Amino acid sequence: MRNKIIDKIKRGSVYAIIPARSGSKGVPGKNVKLLDGYPLIAFSIATARLTPSIDRIIVTTDSVEYAQIARQFNADTPFLRPAEISNDSATDFEFMAHAINWLYDNGEEIPEYWVHLRPTCPLRETSDVERAVKLFKGNKDANSLRSAHRTNYMPYKWFRVKNGYFLPIIHNMTLDEANNPRHDFPITYEPDGYVDVLRTEFIVQNDLLHGTKMLALESPDSVDIDLKEDFEKLTHLIKSSDSPPYRYLKSKYTRMSLQNTLEKYGDFKNQFSHPIRILMIGLGSIGQRHLRNIKLLLGEKVEFIAYRKRGLSITFSNEMEIRENVNLEKEYKIKSFSKLDEALNTRPSIAFITNITSGHISTAIECAKTGCDLFIEKPLSYNMDGVNKLSDIVNENELIAFMGFQNRYHPCLKKIKKLLSGSQFGNIISINVAIGERLPTMHAYEDYRETYMAKSEYGGGVVLNQMIHELDYIRYILGENASVEHIYSVGGHISSLEIDVDDVAHVILSYCYNGRKIPVTIRADFLKYPPERYCEIICDTGSIRADLLNNAINWYIDDEMFSEVYGDFSRNDMFVEQLYDFFNATITRSTPKIDLNAGIESLKQALAIKSAIETSL
Repeated sequence: MRNKIIDKIKRGSVYAIIPARSGSKGVPGKNVKLLDGYPLIAFSIATARLTPSIDRIIVTTDSVEYAQIARQFNADTPFLRPAEISNDSATDFEFMAHAINWLYDNGEEIPEYWVHLRPTCPLRETSDVERAVKLFKGNKDANSLRSAHRTNYMPYKWFRVKNGYFLPIIHNMTLDEANNPRHDFPITYEPDGYVDVLRTEFIVQNDLLHGTKMLALESPDSVDIDLKEDFEKLTHLIKSSDSPPYRYLKSKYTRMSLQNTLEKYGDFKNQFSHPIRILMIGLGSIGQRHLRNIKLLLGEKVEFIAYRKRGLSITFSNEMEIRENVNLEKEYKIKSFSKLDEALNTRPSIAFITNITSGHISTAIECAKTGCDLFIEKPLSYNMDGVNKLSDIVNENELIAFMGFQNRYHPCLKKIKKLLSGSQFGNIISINVAIGERLPTMHAYEDYRETYMAKSEYGGGVVLNQMIHELDYIRYILGENASVEHIYSVGGHISSLEIDVDDVAHVILSYCYNGRKIPVTIRADFLKYPPERYCEIICDTGSIRADLLNNAINWYIDDEMFSEVYGDFSRNDMFVEQLYDFFNATITRSTPKIDLNAGIESLKQALAIKSAIETSL
């Protein structure tokens, strides 16, 4: 067996391995605890990402949730570590041996070298890690390499106790020798979690990690997190840090409020007595976002099947980065079907409708006929064909149908709703909102001309795909009793973009609200750079302005200004929160917070705007 594994080693290849078990006692949840808005594990992943010699990054964890988090930062989690080697007494050798054996058993490439990066040492210089790899590769006699930093302590002068008497900690030393001056003793080094480099062949042959020839790498004296006090110290240090992993994270990823997510929803999966089968219809960028978040919420309490017509092989991260060489279906154990009826024959209880807009209604109807609760991405459709039929089936079968308008969960909009619930602002006088972003750069991984947003046959256009959110959240702010009486709009396909749908729309809506008429203006385009999204409300005795991209809100009451900035907010938080509400509605069989009628009303308004644009041309 040993020789077979050795024969499969790819010579010269280097993998990073990052251990992240979930049962930390000193600092609970340590490996995913947020450090300036980023999970601790992300710093080690970033270190590996920035180290040129490293070919692949593997996170070994026993936690489905931790694995999901690691994947969001583009690490691989090809397996879950067994519980018996994930407890307090588990050794590094055990998880290393497990990783090597798993790669061999599953026919995957086995590296010659492993770079062991512990999450507890987040502030590394990537040049040190690269230097460690090259140093170890260049020394064929060494069994391993380990980092250690110089220490001011002098262990040669330390004591141990035996039978009530002090003895030198060094067994062949006398007490008088231990009392010699410090400079008589050699410099000592304290091992740390900065970097280890290991050799697969040595591990397999000897059932050891380090052996007797451990190459020395002197590391800087950095913070290693073992205690709560260490984490608190690092929280202050990180603000002034210029380490490459920290710079990389800030440049590539938005800060997360993941800790709040895990604390708020961590036990939610326990409400399901057995795994639920979920049908994913469409697994493009938004479908994959829902997939990741479902897994985050439900862990092993979910089984995925999918109906995929295009069968795209691209796998995304939360930041819309393409994860190279990652098989989505394998990672999430998805069983895919090319025919909808075959997928429905597996009897899913929930269907996520995330395919192209023009296919929403037809697929939702088929799923509803079999008794599936529905989560439907916005917009509901691109016309009213079949909408009433879907509504009738949902009502007759007492199904849950939830619309994917995640912006209702934006903290700025929730704050507006709360502010306007009192009387301090007086009557609302007018509302002005805008949404603008360049279509060619929205999905940098594909030709914008081929996206669903660019094609009328797919239900594209700025009104149905961008402004639809503004229409919904205005209804959310004003309440369902507010109604649109008149619509005036101009726009259409005005730019040089190579599309056949509307790319600009300027709209004035006259709302009837509490017996008064309120003018609401909305501007939307596929051209604005830098992107913008804001909501401004003018009232009798004050005003409110929310910047939805920078997560900031200002409001005035008379001449006094107030403001809030939601620095810990991540865009993905909205998607997680709406999924929680959806699943909660399926459990309690209660009316969804964003029901099918919300989708119908916003669609009617969007179609009326498009019609008014055509009339004005």
